[in-house]
Amino acid sequence: MSKNAGSFQENIRKTFIRYSIAPVAAVAMAIFVLFAVVWINFMENSNRTDNQKSCSEITRIMNIYYEMVDDVSDVLIEENDDGINKASEGTGIDDSNDELPQSRIFTALYNRTATFGDIGNLIILSKDRKVLFTSKKTTPKFLIAEEYSNWGVWNSIKKNEGKTSTVLYEKNLCIGKGVYEEGSLKYAICYIIPSEVISGAISVQDRFVILTDSNGFVYASNTKNMQDEYGQVEGSFYNNSGYLRYDGSLYYVFSNKTDKGLVLYTINEISRSLELIWVFVAIVIVIFIAIALITIRSTA
Repeated sequence: MSKNAGSFQENIRKTFIRYSIAPVAAVAMAIFVLFAVVWINFMENSNRTDNQKSCSEITRIMNIYYEMVDDVSDVLIEENDDGINKASEGTGIDDSNDELPQSRIFTALYNRTATFGDIGNLIILSKDRKVLFTSKKTTPKFLIAEEYSNWGVWNSIKKNEGKTSTVLYEKNLCIGKGVYEEGSLKYAICYIIPSEVISGAISVQDRFVILTDSNGFVYASNTKNMQDEYGQVEGSFYNNSGYLRYDGSLYYVFSNKTDKGLVLYTINEISRSLELIWVFVAIVIVIFIAIALITIRSTA
């Protein structure tokens, strides 16, 4: 009789463990797995969404600046044509000079950039680097010094004949375009974008953000890390998207290239979040083990 009672008690204890503790533990582990999957998907999707939103805003701003440079180019072309026509009406010799229609250029500049607060620095030069117009009365050395005549902005203007292009040079984000006459460069247009305008487009991010040119040189960033001594984004991140380990930490990075040659990196450091999740899982496991031991002893 006592043997049967003991067996019955043992069966009750095993049944209780099997149908109470084990299912709860299984459900808890499933919840943890589901939470991890949802968290990872949310983190990835929010990263990509914020990146694409910022890229769209950067593209919108850059398009406005491109249109402004094209407007200025049209003014210079019209002025050049008018000068040639007026000269041909007289002696037949083109005696047009380098005097530019200041008011029309300022109008083209203000019409496109006034909403940004800072109109930026629009500089127009002759083919021999003589300054013909500047909106801020200052001109960087890399536009006027002879040793830069085939570098940076000048190289882009000469390489992309008659086309507007973006150049990052000495931490200046520039838009350059050459105005050509019969295949010969007549004017060089350079617009230096106010740094706060582009930086404002990425300042709302709640993660690491790095904006570079196509070669990886950093223009704007909310972190001093992830850059090498040359001012380029670290090689591990360059043109990379996905999970990667850098400097002992795990990151999720998403990179996106705009049609104006700029690349935006949005980066989440997930090592600390994973550590917190594992700590939480460990605490719950310890609690379940404690409950299981108490239950087993109480039913013994």
